[in-house]
Amino acid sequence: MAANSKKRKLEGRDVDMHMVEIYENLAHEDSKVRLSATRSLLSRFNEGSPHFTTEQYKTTITRLIRGLCSGRKAARLGFSVALAEFLSQTFKIHHAQRGITEKDLLKIVEQQTSPREKISGQDERDHLFGRLFAVDALVESAILLRPLDQLDLCGPLLDLVTGLARNKTWLRQECGWCLFKFVRSTCNDHVQLVEAVLQALAKHNMIRTPEGVAIWLLVKEQYPSANFPRKTWKHDDPLHAGEKTLLADVMRDAAPKKPLGEGQPMSEGSGLWSPQLHFSWDMVLQTFEKGNSSQRKSQRTSFAAFWEETIDRGLLKPSTSTERKHWAFLAAQKVVRESNLDMASTVLSTSFISCLKNHLVSTERTLHADAEIICQALQNRAAKDSAFATVAVTSLLGPAGKINFDKATRTRTVEKIIANASNTSLQSIAQFLEQMFIDRVMIDSHDAERTRQSIIDWLTFIFTQQESKPSSETVESWESEILLFMIRHAYFIPSQALTRDNKPKPPLSESTRTYLHLRLSNCLEQYLRHTGSAFARLYEVMDAFGALLQDPKSGLNAVLELDLTISNTANISWANLRSLSTGDDLNPVVTALRLLLCIALLQFYGGDGNAVSILEDVNEEISKTKGQPGKGKEDQPSADTDSIVETVLTLNSKPSKLLRRVGLLVFELIAPRITQLGLDSPLKVLCTKESLQGQGELFDIGEDLQESVSISAESDDAGASGVEILDQDENASSTSSSPSPSGDSNNDEELNTQRMDHDDETSSDPELAAFDAKLAAALKTHRGDEDLNASSASSDEDMSDSEMEAIDAQLAAVFAAQREASKSRQSKPTNQSARENIVNFKNRALDLIEIFFKSQKDNPLILASLSTVLSAARSTNSKQVAERIYQVLRAFNDRCKGKSHLPPCLDSAATLSNLRAIHEEAKQDASHAHSTACGNAAVLVVRVISHNHHQSEILEQIVHLYAESTKAFLLNGLMMPGFFTAWNNWYVQMKGPLAESKKAANAAQKHTRDDGATGSAKQDPKGRGKGRDTKRKKSDLAGNRRRKEKKTTKR
Repeated sequence: MAANSKKRKLEGRDVDMHMVEIYENLAHEDSKVRLSATRSLLSRFNEGSPHFTTEQYKTTITRLIRGLCSGRKAARLGFSVALAEFLSQTFKIHHAQRGITEKDLLKIVEQQTSPREKISGQDERDHLFGRLFAVDALVESAILLRPLDQLDLCGPLLDLVTGLARNKTWLRQECGWCLFKFVRSTCNDHVQLVEAVLQALAKHNMIRTPEGVAIWLLVKEQYPSANFPRKTWKHDDPLHAGEKTLLADVMRDAAPKKPLGEGQPMSEGSGLWSPQLHFSWDMVLQTFEKGNSSQRKSQRTSFAAFWEETIDRGLLKPSTSTERKHWAFLAAQKVVRESNLDMASTVLSTSFISCLKNHLVSTERTLHADAEIICQALQNRAAKDSAFATVAVTSLLGPAGKINFDKATRTRTVEKIIANASNTSLQSIAQFLEQMFIDRVMIDSHDAERTRQSIIDWLTFIFTQQESKPSSETVESWESEILLFMIRHAYFIPSQALTRDNKPKPPLSESTRTYLHLRLSNCLEQYLRHTGSAFARLYEVMDAFGALLQDPKSGLNAVLELDLTISNTANISWANLRSLSTGDDLNPVVTALRLLLCIALLQFYGGDGNAVSILEDVNEEISKTKGQPGKGKEDQPSADTDSIVETVLTLNSKPSKLLRRVGLLVFELIAPRITQLGLDSPLKVLCTKESLQGQGELFDIGEDLQESVSISAESDDAGASGVEILDQDENASSTSSSPSPSGDSNNDEELNTQRMDHDDETSSDPELAAFDAKLAAALKTHRGDEDLNASSASSDEDMSDSEMEAIDAQLAAVFAAQREASKSRQSKPTNQSARENIVNFKNRALDLIEIFFKSQKDNPLILASLSTVLSAARSTNSKQVAERIYQVLRAFNDRCKGKSHLPPCLDSAATLSNLRAIHEEAKQDASHAHSTACGNAAVLVVRVISHNHHQSEILEQIVHLYAESTKAFLLNGLMMPGFFTAWNNWYVQMKGPLAESKKAANAAQKHTRDDGATGSAKQDPKGRGKGRDTKRKKSDLAGNRRRKEKKTTKR
């Protein structure tokens, strides 16, 4: 050992330390260091470098090949790149200088990568990996394609690679990839070389493997006239229709199995699994795509048949392992991302969607992540390809998938695809769903009903998604088709004359029609959000609706059966709807009436009884406008807008977003023509008491006949959301404890107390006492506390069976009557429910007030209504309503900033009266927020008066009014200090401008007096007026002299 160590030290003197450093850096984990070491190595052996010996060249190659057998750090990556570049560049040098041939190189590779005997398994694997990387470096360097005797040189290399792949199945895919790259790098002069590769694969039984299929298809594409091995594929083509089953086994890399018959070929796969998809799938899919596009191979199987045999019946079978299904998901991802539309559509088969849905359900499923990746791939492809979006949605929601796919998988896959789809795709999807709604044949009618409701939901979602886009102002025909589809099935039933194909199977249930009414309202509400073209769209839909009612050939009958009177009202309404003008200069009041007419007709045919009264009112108003032909903006026909406001309040009181939207639009149209009487209607709602009495007064019903009025509490607006709920009294109930075995006296006292409480409740509740009396009469007995000494006249033992049955019948009748009485008590409205209804209705009325304050800033009615609005904020018990009123007033005050934005003041006396009303409202017992709101409103009125009237008398009245309010605040404490904050800020700012204004007014008056004096002088030629002027001047001088004397005395 010592001698050997000493010998190493002596040989170390001749070691090139620079080369040692290069070899060390080739194994570095940093790719930049490895590439730098490769460049340093090549710089020593290029043509311009100093002369190198043959021994040095051979030693370097040997060292690089040995480095491939090392598993240290990144040695294989660095040495393989260095070897490929080294051979590619140095083999250009003359043979005499390098002193090594291609055959010598193959021998070195085989010698240096051959595992020695009696080595560990890890060392053996390292050497085999080194051989694989060495062969890959030879292929990348392309030195084997240069010599003339290519077949003699490549034969040993092919045997080396195919033998390694055959003996070590876990290296088969990597070896096949080397051969695939080798064939791909050849050109037209290398036909014999390619044929040699096929022969080597056939020799080692690797033709019917995924690697063999990929190489076969590649050779078939690049060298169609090459000689292929015989009797390997039955029809000499892996993609032949007759090879479909065998190809499916090969692509699954199935292990060899017994042939079905003599001479029947079989799969020669390895039976192993890897987490990556085999590279042969790229070549197979590429071949299918080219074949499908050109249709050159008529005898080849279609991609649909290949997918069904390989994936649906193979990798996705219920008995297939999860690892194999992973391959199916990887193949689906590749097809969806890279293949054409036909192939991508084929992927979404019934079995694939079912497997996808099963693995999306829970995050604990093994392939949940793969399933999510596929869903993302579907969304990305659909966003780029509108045709694929249609295919994806129809497949996921159609018979191959499930109509509630998103709900079942807890994802938003279909929603996101629809959200990014184009108009063409949305139209195709809508048509598919409509056809599915009619043709969906279900064994169970309940399943058909749920399916149809899901279809209605998807149609509504498609419609709302399109309407929510910025470009939705353009009218799309398919949007109206969706509305007409809903109208056709919600309001009509098919007659016997209708063809069988157009009749829903099974027939629609009443609940489905009700659901259609609800979703139609949602669509129309979304429709009316775009006021620019909403009215024209709605009119077109209603025209089509009316045409269906009048067309006997449509094969549809209205669901609602009308009597003569109601039918006459409906006919008049349709006639009015058709007669109204639709021009650009349409009267806003007429537009409002027409909009009311459309919605009222929809509600009427939907079975809403209140719609009849609305139709009658609207028809009456339309009859008034017909007698006034003016159409100009200055000469437009008028109507009773006050009654229209009442109709709007009626619509807003219903739990429907559509009716609320229509009410707001109508009120906005008629706002310029509303009178004080019309504005009083929503103001009256704001001032209503939040109790049963207030509900009865508001809805004109008696206290004994009140019904529970349900008003929508929708929370789509932040200001109108939520209802303040009063705390309910908790009923104290005593709980009876079970007696202890010791018989504690405390338990007896508790029981006695409970009995006494029960007696008190019974005596105080007449209904409960009546029930006890009926129960005692039925049982022919009495309560135990009524007569403790009394004994029952009869007992159960003395009763016969017939008597017992009679008593059971009497007891059943007594309890049934008690249940009915309990239901009637529960149906009566309570103060809590009445309060909630009134609060919600106040929010609806506030919507109208807010619109009026926004759109009619210059209307004098606003100033007149300020005190009423403030009073409503003070009197309400709902903090939310009060805060929203203050918010409306603050917004109005902000819009009135600046002199140019102030409302007009036509009558100063009326405006002063409004100001006094606000001051009186501020003197009421209220909160700081209310006082602040009153102070801001009062200052706004003061600003309006001061801007329009500069008379000192009016300003003095304002100051006097504030002086009285200040006195009430100081002496009586009737007001909050917040009321005067806005006033103090305003008069400090306006002191200078008001003084200047008054000075200008005085100057004007003086100028007027001077003009009068001049005129008098002209009329007095003797100068009598001059003496008066002289006396006035002397008086002024005397006054100034006396003031100076007083100042001197003070000093």
